[in-house]
Amino acid sequence: MRIPKTRKLSAGHFRIAMILLLVTCLLAGCFEKETVFQDYASAGAYCEPKFAARTKTVTLTVNTKDYNEILGAGNVLNKVMKEAIVHTGDPKLGDHVAMGITEYTLTGSARKKEDRSYDLTMHIEPVYNTTAEQEEELAKAAKQILASLHLNAASEYDKVLAIYRYICDHVVYDYEHLDDKSYLLQYSAYAAATKGTAVCAGIADLFYYLANSAGLDARIVTNSNHAWNFVRIDGKYYYADATWDLGNSQAEYEFFLKGSADFKYHMGNISFGPNGFSGLLNGSDLKYDFSTWAYGYDPYAR
Repeated sequence: MRIPKTRKLSAGHFRIAMILLLVTCLLAGCFEKETVFQDYASAGAYCEPKFAARTKTVTLTVNTKDYNEILGAGNVLNKVMKEAIVHTGDPKLGDHVAMGITEYTLTGSARKKEDRSYDLTMHIEPVYNTTAEQEEELAKAAKQILASLHLNAASEYDKVLAIYRYICDHVVYDYEHLDDKSYLLQYSAYAAATKGTAVCAGIADLFYYLANSAGLDARIVTNSNHAWNFVRIDGKYYYADATWDLGNSQAEYEFFLKGSADFKYHMGNISFGPNGFSGLLNGSDLKYDFSTWAYGYDPYAR
């Protein structure tokens, strides 16, 4: 059997072959054309599903005049993230995404343009407190919890009470891992729902996840060492802190549906953690119509 001789390509033939390969790939869509986002809203909308899916590295380019060559890209990233965690009522997005990123690594490069703006390319590597698989387990657990509460015909108040009572009855504070900063599940709704234990961040996140899944409008509030919620009932917003009512019976609740007048001591030093993006939730309640007093209580009634 005669083995055919191999033929070496000349440099010219090689270049032609590579050009043909490149053209073929371009026609076939092998390379994704770079998109330069011209505003933070579209950049945030691009990032949002990637963070929700627990994507390891998110890369994007934003055209901006906010970039500072000395201070770096952190300010621009915060503006993008503020749009990526916009509250829409979807329990898997919004505050849940913000609370799910405990820290991040940011690298990138900036190209200055003639109009003095920058095309800023950012490579974001978040550290998530859960995996994509655990998020799927959370969704299943939340569905089962809500089914057990029979909320279909319930009023807004009854929905909030049932969810709050479930958390207070089934979740305990995670003192075991309180000083173990490497155990990130303690900050997650996943741990609160599936393991029955979490710290305040995870407990507030579970309330957010369940309440919004049930059709309510709930948010998460944070300060330097705590997280809690507010939720709308009958057109007004009220504060709720299930963490501080864990293990209490309904008659013993001290932090359920309180108004701004009797929740003031929660509000100081609003800044949750040095890393992550949950701190961007700070002040997010200012545009909401809050009740002054606790639900159903009128201090001037006789």
